[in-house]
Amino acid sequence: MAGPDVGYRGDATTHLVGVLSLIASIIVYAMALEALRREGRKLAQADATRVWWFGYLRDLMNLLALVLLALSHYLLGFEGPVALMTGFATGFTLYLLDSALAHFARLTRAFPALVAIIVLLTLPTQIAPRSVARVLGGVLHALFS
Repeated sequence: MAGPDVGYRGDATTHLVGVLSLIASIIVYAMALEALRREGRKLAQADATRVWWFGYLRDLMNLLALVLLALSHYLLGFEGPVALMTGFATGFTLYLLDSALAHFARLTRAFPALVAIIVLLTLPTQIAPRSVARVLGGVLHALFS
């Protein structure tokens, strides 16, 4: 059985930095997704053989977002594996919502709605990181031990 604080290392001094970092990471990633989608639409009209780098750019952007979001959760007090899992879940949710808002809702500027939704969805990690980390740490412990 896992201990009471598995997944949480509890550093109150970095909590505010973690919250600010998480919000900034969400904003930067949402802005990058919107810019990339806008550029993708322009390039779709161009010759596809000349834009071979576009998929690699999207992959690099997603990797950087994962690193920033995982680091933000680490600063919130999550242990490494839990921070990585939570950062991935946040980034993947943001990516899926961006796609849904842009393609299905046909929003040309999904950025404000996207940021608001993701910040609201991440409120539990900002307000009660110990509880969220305990649950997620328990899930990781149950899955991989």
